[in-house]
Amino acid sequence: MAASTALADAGIEMQGIVVACSAAVNQGRIILDPLTSEAASSQGRLILAGLPALGTITNLWQSGSLSAEDVLQCIDMCHNRFKDLHDVIIDALTQSNRAKQAATLAENVQSKSIK
Repeated sequence: MAASTALADAGIEMQGIVVACSAAVNQGRIILDPLTSEAASSQGRLILAGLPALGTITNLWQSGSLSAEDVLQCIDMCHNRFKDLHDVIIDALTQSNRAKQAATLAENVQSKSIK
């Protein structure tokens, strides 16, 4: 996520922002973005990555022993989390862009006043 956010912040044209979410199944509970200790003690883990703006899943990794039902629930929960993650990243990029525009404007005003 950090790499695609950095590329977007640098103005590199892309088809979308990559986001990812991990899930662990621990004692029948699904934990999104688990702590290292929660992941280590889980029966299985899943990482899902994709491009929410395109509705595309790009990667799916599963480790450990998960039932088909657990895998599908993890995928569904991670996919639902994608929108939240995407919205946070887009908001940060928007704020960064506004800050860059304000800095450029201030720099232009300052350089004109010096002349």
